[in-house]
Amino acid sequence: MQPTPAPPTVGLSHSRNGFCGMQDKYQIVNGIRKPETFIFARGHVAESIVQAYWNNLRTKVNGLSLREAGLAEAEKRGKTMEATELEELYKHYPQILTGAEQYIESIDYEMDDMGHWFTLDVRGFTRPIRGQIDILGNRSYPCGKNFDLIVDLKYQMKPLTDSKFKRDKKEWHRQLGLYALYYMSINKTLQAPLCEVHVIVANGQPQVFEVEITEELLYKVLDDQHNLNVRLDTGYWPMAREHRLCDPRWCHVYALCHEENFLPAKNLIDLVDVVE
Repeated sequence: MQPTPAPPTVGLSHSRNGFCGMQDKYQIVNGIRKPETFIFARGHVAESIVQAYWNNLRTKVNGLSLREAGLAEAEKRGKTMEATELEELYKHYPQILTGAEQYIESIDYEMDDMGHWFTLDVRGFTRPIRGQIDILGNRSYPCGKNFDLIVDLKYQMKPLTDSKFKRDKKEWHRQLGLYALYYMSINKTLQAPLCEVHVIVANGQPQVFEVEITEELLYKVLDDQHNLNVRLDTGYWPMAREHRLCDPRWCHVYALCHEENFLPAKNLIDLVDVVE
C-alpha cells in the first residue's frame, strides 16, 4: 500500500498518540470518527457539571443547575449515540451527578481559567501541538505559600489504587507533562506548576493524584510528539494487532481494518524474492 500522509492542516496533540497508528489513519485520513458511546460520554457529562459549578460561581448568575447542566450535556451527546448507549448513560446519570457533587464539595483551589486552549510551535517540527487544559488554578497553603495548579479531570466507575494509577495511566502522566511544558514555556520558567489528576468517581468520593513533572517526562512528551509528527508526514500507520485494545469492543474500525489490511499467503509469497 502506498503511504498516505495526513493533511497539512492536521496538528499534533496528546489525543492523537493513540495505541494504534492504523486506527489513527482511519480517523484522520478517512474521516471515520469514533462513535459517541456511554464509556466516553460519561466523562464529558461529569466534566460539564463541574464546569457549570465554576461558571455559576464566576458569573454570579444562576444559570443551569448542576443536574440540568449534566442532563443538557447528555442530551447533546445523545444525538450521535445509539439508543442502547444513550439509555445506559441516562440510567447511570444519578451516579455521575453524585460523583460530580462530591468532587465539587472537595475543591480546595481557586479557578483562573477552564477549557484553556493552547498551541505550541516546536523547532524542527512541521506541525503545531494543540491542547486544552481542563482547569488552570492556584492553591494556597496555611504556610502562606501559593502555587499555580493544573488540573486534569477524569471519570472512573471505581476508585483507582496508587499502583494502578502509576502502572496503567501513563498516558495521563504524559498529558499533564504536555500541559506543564506549555506552562513553563509561556511563563519562561524551569519551575513546573502543581499538576494533578482529579478523578470523579461514580457515586463516590473523588481522588487526587499528583503527577511529578520530571525532565524525563518532559523529554518523553516531546519525543512522542516528534514521532507522531514523522508518522503524520510520512503516512506511516503501524498497526497494533497484539495490543489489548485491538478488539471489536474498543476499536470502531476493527472489522474494516482487518479486512483491508490483510494479504493471503499467495500474495505474500509473490512479494518475496530469494537472493542467491
